[in-house]
Amino acid sequence: MTGKRRGLRIALVYDRVYPWLIGGGEKSLAELADLLRDAGHEVHVFGMKLWNGPDRIVRDGVELHGVMPAPALYDERGNRVLLQPVRFGWHLLRYLNRLGLRFDVIDCTVFPYFSVLAVWLHGALTGTPVVLTWLEVWGREYW
Repeated sequence: MTGKRRGLRIALVYDRVYPWLIGGGEKSLAELADLLRDAGHEVHVFGMKLWNGPDRIVRDGVELHGVMPAPALYDERGNRVLLQPVRFGWHLLRYLNRLGLRFDVIDCTVFPYFSVLAVWLHGALTGTPVVLTWLEVWGREYW
């Protein structure tokens, strides 16, 4: 984002980004981003690139980062595809390390799991505090 920095620089991580994908987690993250922005913080959301155009866009004062193109999330049976979360975690780690921005805190939604490893490693390397948000639990049958 351009202009003078104010408040904290906060990163929010979830592979699915509202309003391109609409669900409870996506909506909650978007509302949190708006509340933090309204409180004077610089907010960045990291997820799959679900929009047309550049990888980084500003929407309603929140910077969105598309760390990878969005692949299919579900297989023909309606189960979540395992490779997508692995790829998202890998691309997220590479993206964060290349970005060169320092964050005051990173809030990572626990699902899709592999993003937690990427954020933890990035936080350990940069000294950035990490907060984990757990929205739901999926049993073995979901996969």
